[in-house]
Amino acid sequence: MAVGHDEGGWFECVATNYLGRDSRLVRVDVLGPPTVRRMSPVDFVLRHDVNEDLVLRCPYSGYPIKDIRWTKAGERLPTNERQNLFSNNGSLVVKSVSATSDGGEYACIVSDGDGKTARAVVHVKIRGTA
Repeated sequence: MAVGHDEGGWFECVATNYLGRDSRLVRVDVLGPPTVRRMSPVDFVLRHDVNEDLVLRCPYSGYPIKDIRWTKAGERLPTNERQNLFSNNGSLVVKSVSATSDGGEYACIVSDGDGKTARAVVHVKIRGTA
């Protein structure tokens, strides 16, 4: 069975029996150029008086990957202390989401060591007020 480079990514194995449930999340890397799968739009609803975090996961594959970055409206993130980029898994976390400043177009950009780049855009809509 052949595996394509775009089939890499994060996978979760879940085991359940009469004693309970356990799961493990693992990353499978497949040699090949960087690829970022399409991301569905995010509709984030703020609840009153609750500080909530927005987590965007970059669904990338390919190996080796040298750089994973996020942009918002073309500006490289993080731009403030509320934004954290986790380069080990490609996630962007925006703490205490704001309806006035955190919605918009985000892009995940992945690069390898040979100058090849892939990107995908996700549109984030924030509704409600905190």
